[in-house]
Amino acid sequence: NDYIIGEPIFVANGATLTIEPGTTVYGFEDIDAGTFGSIVVTRGSKIMAEGTKENPIVFTALDARTEELTLEDSSLWGGLIILGNAILNDAGNPIIQPDAPVLNEREIEGFPAGGNDDFIKYGGLDDDDNSGVLKYVSIQYGGFEFQQDEEINGLTLGAVGRGTTIEYVEVFNNSDDGVEFFG
Repeated sequence: NDYIIGEPIFVANGATLTIEPGTTVYGFEDIDAGTFGSIVVTRGSKIMAEGTKENPIVFTALDARTEELTLEDSSLWGGLIILGNAILNDAGNPIIQPDAPVLNEREIEGFPAGGNDDFIKYGGLDDDDNSGVLKYVSIQYGGFEFQQDEEINGLTLGAVGRGTTIEYVEVFNNSDDGVEFFG
């Protein structure tokens, strides 16, 4: 099972994206369209990517299908972004600031403002939030810098709750952080 993505794919509105063991997802940057392949799991949605030791799930660059990539190669596609509903550990946290006037939420970095900003928000009031499973997953040759200090990492996690399972995840040759946690 192979899939190719050249623009952000948003898993939204409570949907669940299931990726079977042994699947390879190829991403690329579409320079003409100004987009980059990434998967964004929005708040309230899930990813079920449960590979096995023998059949991991691989997210990699489309170029890997036709050529041998090297340590010089990175930033060839976006990455995997998972956004949840857990309480953020900053101003507006209802535990630290019980009378906070607004819901404690933020917008994840790496995306331009003005699109569907609800798709890039993270944070809420549910520390038990479950954004799914990542198990035996390899994320390779990704990372995308939208502008300085606004990057997509190999695996970006925003306010992902403790109901989410992340085990045996590798990030290889990413141009920015391998894994970055927000919240």
